[in-house]
Formats: sequence, structure tokens, C-alpha cells
Amino acid sequence: MQDTVQIDGVTLSLSNSISNELQWIGQTEVLRQLAACWLVVDKSDLPLAPRLVGPPGIGKTALAMAAAKARDQELYIYQCTADTRPEDLLITPILASNGKIAYHASPLVTAMIRGAVCILDEGNRMNEKSWASLAPLLDHRRYIESIVAGEPVGTLFVGRGVTMPAWKRWLGWSADSRGRIVVDPGAQQAVVAQGRSLLAAGVRRLEGSFATGDVVSLAGEDGREFARGLVNYPEADLRRIAGLKTEQIAGELGYCPYDEVVHRDNLAVIRRDQAPS
Repeated sequence: MQDTVQIDGVTLSLSNSISNELQWIGQTEVLRQLAACWLVVDKSDLPLAPRLVGPPGIGKTALAMAAAKARDQELYIYQCTADTRPEDLLITPILASNGKIAYHASPLVTAMIRGAVCILDEGNRMNEKSWASLAPLLDHRRYIESIVAGEPVGTLFVGRGVTMPAWKRWLGWSADSRGRIVVDPGAQQAVVAQGRSLLAAGVRRLEGSFATGDVVSLAGEDGREFARGLVNYPEADLRRIAGLKTEQIAGELGYCPYDEVVHRDNLAVIRRDQAPS
């Protein structure tokens, strides 16, 4: 039967501990150094949260397990991956068989409630967002209650409610830009505030050399980048049609493969505070 606890009227199902029969055969000095991380001078002090780093296979997990056994504490292990979410490390709400919401405490939160040791194995695989979720939890034990009860602790940053596709995140923050398109205030407003495509009429000047399909930066007249996208025209052609209306493109180039210089579906806004008023 899984153990449960009550926190502010909310029932938490705790994780199961790990049977720890490990016999440490390594250097005792290393084990003492790790154990020293949990020493406290005053009862109000919090023990440290050590991070063990080193090449794979040298015994980092075994060392942590040995330290837990030496202190005669329960042991919990969470296997981290690149897909680990912040809620996986804290408390996960699930739909129980009776149709109600049940709350499951992670091995980490369970260890903190029970005064045990938790090992985040392969923690280097986790993303920055998951690591960030641990900062307040490890700093103040009272955050265990806050997570469940929804107490107004800390600062809440409310998202826009829209998840950006992974490829647009790559486009906006990871891909290398091959050039820059400086646009007028009206075009910048249309792209940032209205989600429109960039048209040739809004292009003021170009920087760099790029081909059709390259990633380019979009910047306002102040030179500050506000978006990135895939350009539909090579730099040489775009210089000829910059400032022209869409219906004038064919007359200048002899053809008009696209109405847009950068289509909104191939564009990622990276600075929404850059929309001119």
C-alpha cells in the first residue's frame, strides 16, 4: 500500500523508497567529504544539495547511495532524462480510477517530506527549465506546502497560453542568421502586434548576403532585432523590390513567386516589446 500524507487538506501519494544494500568499497575519504555536505550547525540550518560530476561509470550513483546508507536514511532515486518536466520533479496531478484528481509526490518531494536522501541520477540530461524548478524547492522546505496549496509565494509569470512549435523556437533562438532586413515602423507593427507577413513595401534596407530559404533577422529602424524568418527572395532580387507594392514585383523582376518577403508561417517573433506605438 502506497504511503500518503495530508498537507493543507490535500492528500499526497508518496513515492516508494529504494532498498539500499550497497557496500562501499571505494575511498572512505571521498565518502566522508560527501557526508559533510549534510552537516548542519543549527537545527534551523538546511543541508547542502551536492552535485556529483565526472565521467560515466566512475561510481557517482554508488557513492551517493553509500552516503545515504552511512547516514541510515531512506533512499529515493529519480532517473532524469532530456524529457523530464518540472512537474515530474515536484508533484504530478493525475486522474484516478474514481474520476477524481490524485496528487503524486516525486521521489524528490517524498524524500524532503520524510527527511530522506534523493538521488537525481543523470541530472546533466535535464533541460534548464527543469533545473530552474528545483531552486526554490531546495532553498525553502515550505515550498512543499506551497506547491500543493497554491499559496501566493514568489512571483507568477503568466504565459500567453500559446505554445510555440519546436521548429519556430529553433528558428528564433538557435538558427544562424545569414543577413538582416531593416523594416519601417508600419511593417514592424504588422509583424509583431498583428501576426502579419513581411511584405516588400515595408523593407527599408538590407544587410549581408543571403539566398532564398535562408534565415534572416528582421530589425526596426533603430537596428534592434525583433524577429527571424525564412526569406522568400535572394538578396539581389530583394534589393530591387524593396519598398514596392506586391503588384509591382512582377513588373520589376519579370516574375513574382511569392507575395510575401517572409511569410508569417515561417517567422518567429523574438521581441514583442519592440512593436512601435
